[in-house]
Amino acid sequence: MKRVVAILTVFVLLLCACGKEAPVADSLPDYTAKELALNVIEGINLTEENFQFVNDNYDEAAMAKYIQGFYGLDSENLIDAAIYRSADPLKADEISIFKLSDTVDISMAFNELEEYRHSRQGDFFGYNPEQAFIVDNSIVSLSSDGAWAAVLICENPEDADRAFFSALGMALPEYDEPSVSEGIQSEAIEHSELGELPEYWYPYVDPDIDDMTVWDNAAIVAAVKAGSDAELNAQGKMLYKSLIEIINSIISDDMSELEKEQAVYKWLCTNCQYDYRHYDIPSAAPRESYEPYGAIVKGEAVCLGYATAFQLFMDILDIECITVVGAAFYSREDHAWNMVKIDGEWYCVDATWDCGFVPSHFQFFNVSSEYMALTDHQWDYESYPISLPEEIGSGLIHKLYNW
Repeated sequence: MKRVVAILTVFVLLLCACGKEAPVADSLPDYTAKELALNVIEGINLTEENFQFVNDNYDEAAMAKYIQGFYGLDSENLIDAAIYRSADPLKADEISIFKLSDTVDISMAFNELEEYRHSRQGDFFGYNPEQAFIVDNSIVSLSSDGAWAAVLICENPEDADRAFFSALGMALPEYDEPSVSEGIQSEAIEHSELGELPEYWYPYVDPDIDDMTVWDNAAIVAAVKAGSDAELNAQGKMLYKSLIEIINSIISDDMSELEKEQAVYKWLCTNCQYDYRHYDIPSAAPRESYEPYGAIVKGEAVCLGYATAFQLFMDILDIECITVVGAAFYSREDHAWNMVKIDGEWYCVDATWDCGFVPSHFQFFNVSSEYMALTDHQWDYESYPISLPEEIGSGLIHKLYNW
C-alpha cells in the first residue's frame, strides 16, 4: 500500500502561509543524519551491517555532487545527509536521511526525492520485479517541522516511517490514499507504419544515464567467417575462441533461421547473468559488461552487453538483426534489446529480461512491438521497424517453439 506524503507537504506549507508553526515536540533530539538513519534501521529490525554507508565512498565535495545528481538536492538546501543502501546489490533496501536548511523549498525537496524513488524502481524493473515492487511501495517522508526528509525503501516502509517520527519525538501524521488514477497519461504518438499509436506507447526520451554506445563487431565477425583470429587483439582472440566453441556446440547446418536464433537465445539467457555491479555506489560494472565479451566470455553483462552479444551471433549466422537502444520504466532508465528478421518478419527479443529463466518461462522471445510497449519498453519509434506479427509471447512461446 502506498501512502501519499505530498499531503503532509501541503499541510506544512499551509501552516507557514497562515503564520502558524507546525506542531512539534517541545524539545527535539539533536541528531546527526547518520544517527537518525541508524535509529530508523534499528526500528525495522536490521543492523548497520545490512547496509553500505554510501558517504564513506566520497569526500565532502564529491558527496555533495552525488546527492545533487541522484537526489536533486544541492548543498545550499542541506545541512547534513546520510545514505544507507543495502550491502546486497540484489536488494533495493535504502534508508536515506536529509537534514534540510531553513531556506529549502519543501515542495521542491519532496518532488525531487519522489523522482529519485521512481528512478530507483527503474533500477530493478524487469530485472528483479520483487525488488521493484518494494521500491514502488516505499515512502518519501517529511518531518512535521519540515527540517528532515527521508527516503525509506524496505519491506515494511510504514515501520520505517514510524521509527523516523518516533526518533524525532513527533507523532506520525495521517496520510490519505491516492485518489487519482495512476495509469499512464500521454498524448498519442504518430508513426508512419501504424498511424496514431495508442497512449500506452509511452513517449521516448533518452535517459542519458549510461554510455549506450554500441560495440563495433565488424572485426570479430570477419575473423569468425574467415576462420582466423590473426588480426585480433588478445581480448578479441578470447572472444573468438568462445564464439567458435559455442557455435559448434549449439548450431548445425541443417537448422532453420528460427532454430538458430532459438538456440542462441537459449544459450545467452541460461549462461549469462546480469551484472549487478551496475547498481554499486559508484557503479563498478566494467565496460566489458556493456559489450559481447562480458556476456560471452565472462558470463556477466548489463542490457547492452546482452543485446550486442545477441547481435554478434546473428551477424555471424547471417540473420538480419538490429540492436535497439531505448529505455524502460517510462523513459527513466537506459535499456537495450534486439529486433531480428526471421522468414521475412521482424520480431523483438529482450534476452536481459529473460536471463535466469528456463526456456519454458521466457517472456520476450520473438514478440511484437505492441508487446514491448505494453511491457514498459520505450524507443525512438520512427527509427526502428515495427514488429507487426500477431502476439506470440507472454508465456506461450514454449508451446509454439517446442522449448
